[in-house]
Amino acid sequence: MRRKMNFEEFKNAVMNSIKNWLPDTFGSSEVSVSVVTKNNDVKLTGLLIKKVGSAMAPMIYLESFYKEYEGGKGMEQILQKIAKVRMDHDDTDLVDMNMVSELSGCQDKIMPRLIGGNWNKDILENRPHVMISDLAVTFVIDLGMHEEGSMTIPITNEMLKIWGASSEELYAIAIKNLEDSEGVFVTMFEMLTGLIGDAVPKDMIPEESLYVLTNESKIYGASMLLNKKLMTKVIERVGKDFYIVPSSVHEVLIVPRNDKMRISDLDYLVRDINESQVDVPDRLSDHIYRYTEEGLISA
Repeated sequence: MRRKMNFEEFKNAVMNSIKNWLPDTFGSSEVSVSVVTKNNDVKLTGLLIKKVGSAMAPMIYLESFYKEYEGGKGMEQILQKIAKVRMDHDDTDLVDMNMVSELSGCQDKIMPRLIGGNWNKDILENRPHVMISDLAVTFVIDLGMHEEGSMTIPITNEMLKIWGASSEELYAIAIKNLEDSEGVFVTMFEMLTGLIGDAVPKDMIPEESLYVLTNESKIYGASMLLNKKLMTKVIERVGKDFYIVPSSVHEVLIVPRNDKMRISDLDYLVRDINESQVDVPDRLSDHIYRYTEEGLISA
């Protein structure tokens, strides 16, 4: 029985063979890998297949494909799948990089992302950001949704220097764009019903006790906490006194306060959910927050 490759061997096998599974238009492409630091200091191995003359290419992370290999999927199937991902994103080669050479060319696409400040110190060293409580607001250029998810360009300090702008200016632009986008604020029952239909018994979740706040794409939807227009609607529906449970970077839960609740119990709930249900890159914080007239604060 043939010995399975370790990850290093798998990575090299992909690099050496992937162009054989791509059309002739990729024949002169440059193939490279690099370690990328993702949210919460998670390190992933990214594969780049960049055509000659192209300024950018999609990053294809190899860890998930290696898990498939360990699970028994053959290398031919995996290489075919990786090639398909690259071909499906071939339109990224058409992105006009002149668009990002000046702030005015991309400012309508700048969006905020909310991440944990204490868990992302290395990332924040190279990213313009604004701190709100112990959370950091970073910024991306949002190029829209694709089959595999959203396509974004993280804004770095180098880009900010070229633009001659400040983090505060970026924040103002991003919040304006955020307020022009659609938010989602529904009860947990409404959210689950929308996902799996009538399979959720109505008496399983009290309809007016737990709410979900996110965006339409449900990708980095926790940033909707920064949308004052949407938060005004939240206050109109649940009142001014509520807790914010940071379930992930993609969504938060709104819990109306009552006398039986203890902050320590909710904090424990957040930590337990993080450990048992939320992947490390998706974790936002390990404690709860409140929303005041001044904005978001730790509870």
